[in-house]
Amino acid sequence: MPLLLAIPLATAFAHVLSTQPQPRRFAPDSTWEYRWVAGSDPRSETFIEPRQLVAVAGRVVVLDAGTREIHLLDGASGRPLRRIPARGTGPGEFKRPSLLIGTPDGFAILDQAAARLTAFSLEGTPVWDFGVPDAARLAGACIPRGPRVLLSYRRSGSTLATVDTAGRPVTSGLEGLIPWHAARPDHPDFAHEHHMGPAGRDGRCAVAPIFGGEWALAGPTAGRPRVHRYAESGALPRIRQARRILERTASHVIVEGAEIASTQPVAADVMQRGDTVLVVATPVQSPNRRVLDYYEASSGRYLHSRRLPALFTAVALGSDGTFYAAHIGERTQVVAALRPARGVSLPVRRGDRRAPLSPSRRGRPPAIR
Repeated sequence: MPLLLAIPLATAFAHVLSTQPQPRRFAPDSTWEYRWVAGSDPRSETFIEPRQLVAVAGRVVVLDAGTREIHLLDGASGRPLRRIPARGTGPGEFKRPSLLIGTPDGFAILDQAAARLTAFSLEGTPVWDFGVPDAARLAGACIPRGPRVLLSYRRSGSTLATVDTAGRPVTSGLEGLIPWHAARPDHPDFAHEHHMGPAGRDGRCAVAPIFGGEWALAGPTAGRPRVHRYAESGALPRIRQARRILERTASHVIVEGAEIASTQPVAADVMQRGDTVLVVATPVQSPNRRVLDYYEASSGRYLHSRRLPALFTAVALGSDGTFYAAHIGERTQVVAALRPARGVSLPVRRGDRRAPLSPSRRGRPPAIR
């Protein structure tokens, strides 16, 4: 009897508070002003499941995992500019996009169906593409200006590899493992899941594991990546596999698989602006909140934090300081532009599980339900 495995992206977390939180310093402008909101009409089908987004040259690029489409929005107004549907596996096409990456002049898509990374201009024109080895384990990519791509795999130690825009290996001194201070257990791929931010002005790329207590900065020149501490460390997880039979017939069995972690993730995203690295973090004692932790890229020193007004599924930062965020709610799925608004910094008490801060009245709040 053949065995058919259907394994969706489902993960459960048991919240284990293994470390005491470090006090965060919150900026005085930790309230937010909304500039625009797209898709807030419950009758609208603009977005079904906006999971990833990048901000490039005044544009916002959104990957809708529900429709497998790419949406290009005007960064100043949120006005739709272009929609690129999933068409196929030929050159310049994609069928099952799994990763959206910003480039200096556009964006790139990793298509799991073809195991190919394709770069596009902001007009949607294909620029280059190449086949990605072991594409199923690719956690992120960073594409600085120039013909180089830094690939980061979810393997033990977060393996880095450098290739050119034709997919040929390039010796850059970054190949191998990131030298995390804490031991990385040889667990399933999910234990080594991490985010990789767009390249900074100097071409360096931030790597933020979702578990553990460290982030790293990898540069284009020879030398090992530099590792820095999170403002609040998380524990390395123990991963166990779970299986549940969904359907059993005489000819097949459909099984749902899940990876269950013993601790919650501490990092949800990472980005850069100038000499600042921003990590979207989940406070260990307030898992229903998200904050932005700011670090000095040159030294790794923690600077301060800002509270985010909602549990966004993705956050990107424009060159002018505007944040763009995606949210998947019960009735609406939105993409919004927002900026920190000058206000009073309210302290967060330990164990505070109230709703996040409301946006400034000067802006239009999103219909997040």
